[in-house]
Amino acid sequence: MLGWGSRVGAVPVERRVRLRELGIFIGDMSPGQNNAITDVVGVKVGHVTLVRGQGALVVGEGPVRTGVTAILPTGRDYRPFCILTKEGVML
Repeated sequence: MLGWGSRVGAVPVERRVRLRELGIFIGDMSPGQNNAITDVVGVKVGHVTLVRGQGALVVGEGPVRTGVTAILPTGRDYRPFCILTKEGVML
């Protein structure tokens, strides 16, 4: 099975092996039907991608290519305590 990167001109890469396929199990629960966080009853997941402008980057003006994913666990206070950017920076 082949996967594709997100960049233009990406080359096919082999599928990553899951830890479970190597006999490594984290936690004591089995994965859900779709092997996704949304398999957990009550968990909500949302995502927004913002794409604005074209051409060369002008600092402070654009173009803009960014996004955010929100995971809302069930039975929790939904006030954010941090933000994790696409680059892996925690704010």
